[in-house]
Amino acid sequence: MTGERRSRVEEYYASLNLTDQNDARRLLDVFENILIQAYQAGGEIASDLVGWLRKDGFEFENQRLRARGRDAARHLAAKKAAVDAQGLHDDIRRIEDAVENDAPLAIGAAKELIESVCRTILDELQQPVAKNPDLGELVKATTKCLKLAPSDISDAAKGADLIKKTLHSLAAIVGNVAELRSLYGTGHGKSGKTKGLEPRHARLVAGAASALATFLWDTFERRER
Repeated sequence: MTGERRSRVEEYYASLNLTDQNDARRLLDVFENILIQAYQAGGEIASDLVGWLRKDGFEFENQRLRARGRDAARHLAAKKAAVDAQGLHDDIRRIEDAVENDAPLAIGAAKELIESVCRTILDELQQPVAKNPDLGELVKATTKCLKLAPSDISDAAKGADLIKKTLHSLAAIVGNVAELRSLYGTGHGKSGKTKGLEPRHARLVAGAASALATFLWDTFERRER
């Protein structure tokens, strides 16, 4: 197609920074709308488009484009900070997409997600971070800044014991995520006899990490209002 429409499309592409996850998601939203209309008009063109997208590591299911397996969470391995609300939920979705095809990668990405959230919060609150802290140290520092540590809950508060137990459980979840990542996640050499985790294990780890990361971020956003 040539003319004004082509020029407008090229202008739109030029306005995007595709190294930015939010811009990349906006472009995928456009592609999803195109595919939906293409299927309504006739399946042949839509099938051709989906075929090309599949070669780039995407699947079109339930009118949504989703990255597959290793491609889905690869960017998280190098991601250390700069989370935002939309980015957080996009990262969670990518981890969930990776669960079925690459359980070790999903586990590694889940750990990276918590690290990224904690580092961003600590940076925004201008709190110093120890050099090369482990995951537990990062979460402990973050909950302390957000006044979420068990010691920050008054004994006089209604349900104080339950709140403290819940926070202790969250800390335990983080420790388990880190341990599972060391045993089965990406980035560690394994014996040739080591058996990998199944998707059900990865779903457990991804779910726990997603819940914790979202809770920390929601608490931070509420604090900033």
